[in-house]
Amino acid sequence: MLACALGDSYGAGFEFAPSARVREHNDLTTYIQHQKWAELKPGHYTDDTQMALAIAEHMLTNDVWSVPALATRFVVGFHRDPRAGYAGHFYDFLKKTDTGGAFVDNIRPHSDKSGGAMRAFPLGFLSATREVRDLAMFQASLTHATHDGMMAAAAAALMFHHRYHRIGDKFALPDFLSDMTGCRFTGKWKGKVSSSGLDCVKAALAALIDNDSMGDVLKACVAFTGDVDTVAAIAMPSAAVCNDTADWFPQWLVDRLENGTYGREFIRSMDEKLLAKYPTRFKTKEELDAKRQEKQQAKAAARANPAPKPTPEPEEPGLLDWLFDDNED
Repeated sequence: MLACALGDSYGAGFEFAPSARVREHNDLTTYIQHQKWAELKPGHYTDDTQMALAIAEHMLTNDVWSVPALATRFVVGFHRDPRAGYAGHFYDFLKKTDTGGAFVDNIRPHSDKSGGAMRAFPLGFLSATREVRDLAMFQASLTHATHDGMMAAAAAALMFHHRYHRIGDKFALPDFLSDMTGCRFTGKWKGKVSSSGLDCVKAALAALIDNDSMGDVLKACVAFTGDVDTVAAIAMPSAAVCNDTADWFPQWLVDRLENGTYGREFIRSMDEKLLAKYPTRFKTKEELDAKRQEKQQAKAAARANPAPKPTPEPEEPGLLDWLFDDNED
């Protein structure tokens, strides 16, 4: 969650900015002001992180996965901490929507843009791959009930899932995502990123695969230009848990990240809770060696102290044994 917020906050200042502005300032030395939203201050995250937090908070409860429950999470998350960054029509919709029921009744979920994908990554903490895919598509359907909108969400969640649970190395991700979604992922991207959900995920995947540290992944996301805060919000969580990617990035990114009620420390606490509730399923060499040693010790103990063989129970005579009894006349 912290990596998502860092990518989102850094990328926000560059969202759909001119290429010259990106080239001049994309050096990981400061957060910059968004050109459109004066109220979105440098170092503040946007809707990408806010909605991902709503998904994560739902995961930390035992509530059912239902349309009303998730809609309520989105509404509560917005109204407790209103902020810029949402698409204009959706922002206005949330401002006048105060219940999950009203959200469900009035939303028009026909977009193929990135809203379902930008918030999906926390579902990757789950251990069952197909459940990750299906729930990512389900949550996307509230606002992006189109094929591409839902598949983009599935791919974003599965990318994090693949790295968190160490299903393979990061270079296997394109085939993995292609197989799981039926969409074509190559791990390559060039040029400006549109607001299409699939484009954002494909660009995030390319940044992850082509770079060896979190800082370089973040710079690469922004260098594409276009919807770069969403690209970074999708890529950075996977980079943070990727064993093929070094965890280097400037400490100032963390130090200057907003720290209000739902800022840096709140997000850290969310990470701690998610990691505790959803431990990774991969085993380190130390864990595997300890398990192997435990089995060997159990076998050695069994050989040293064999269990006594049980005394066989006397067999009951069969119903027709009298036919073959030589002692009978």
